[in-house]
Amino acid sequence: MRSPLASVGSTPVTLAVFALLAAGTFVTYGDERAPTWVTAAPLALIALNLAAAIATSRRLRRGGLAVFHVALLALIVVAGFGRMTHLSGRVEIAQGQVFDATAVDIAAQGSWHGAPFAGVRFAQGPWTVDYAPGVKRAHTRSAVVTVTAEGESSKHTVGDDTPLVLAGYRFYTTHNKGFAPIVTWHPAAGPPVTGALNLPSFPLFDWRQENRFTPAGGPEIRVFLDIASPLTETAAWTLDPSAVAARLVVHAEGQRAELLPGATLPVAGGTLTYERLTGWIGYRIYYDPTLPWLFALAVIAVAGLAWHIARSELAECRDVIAPARPERTCA
Repeated sequence: MRSPLASVGSTPVTLAVFALLAAGTFVTYGDERAPTWVTAAPLALIALNLAAAIATSRRLRRGGLAVFHVALLALIVVAGFGRMTHLSGRVEIAQGQVFDATAVDIAAQGSWHGAPFAGVRFAQGPWTVDYAPGVKRAHTRSAVVTVTAEGESSKHTVGDDTPLVLAGYRFYTTHNKGFAPIVTWHPAAGPPVTGALNLPSFPLFDWRQENRFTPAGGPEIRVFLDIASPLTETAAWTLDPSAVAARLVVHAEGQRAELLPGATLPVAGGTLTYERLTGWIGYRIYYDPTLPWLFALAVIAVAGLAWHIARSELAECRDVIAPARPERTCA
């Protein structure tokens, strides 16, 4: 009679738990905000099934097969742990701003992740994006300055495939970026407030470079960026917000004004100053501390399987050749 442990490690149970994993993957595919347990739970069941199979089968505990299955078991456990601790998200940062964890749009976060972005400190510097003819985005270079807890700073250049790595979090640039006029609101009573107005992504929405905001004590203000040079589609060019000449068109209380950097517009409740034009850039954020371990375990598993196959082929070669030609051996 089969023992309970052998039943847990049986092939029918293996097929059932893999079907459960496939169902969980199908349900959560494309949905980053799906609960992590939907895939983590089937992985835990697969690990239990494989552990029981290893414990009850001598064949799985010999030579290369032992190395392969133990590494596979560890890989499944680590993968499940990664699902429970991972994080992915997006954030937009304007030049001159400091990373703000509260501004991150968290797409997915494992239940065991804890307080996100602890120890992440950096300031956004200037950035440029190269475009090939046909407005095809090429290289992105984003300069950032990191600051340690001890106050030491260092400069980094981030790109689509060159991440900024801080406290295990990986920041990659994306296609999402645009202009960010810096304005200062001087209320009739109270201190002035300076901030960036992130306009829609450029050049994706080059025809809709506008934004609205309502300052404290003032009316709703709509701004539009009037860029001096038209978008180039037939030649290669580089997008550098700090090098773009543009006027800020302001609509407030029925009046319209065109401001150059440094110009001020009086409105009800205070005055608005257009300081300068900068840019904002988007980052995708990824955190998974298990990636190096997954790679190492995969290498070990492949090595164990190769060992098993090599020994099997060598044994078969000896069985076939030895009776016919005893003097030959397999190399």
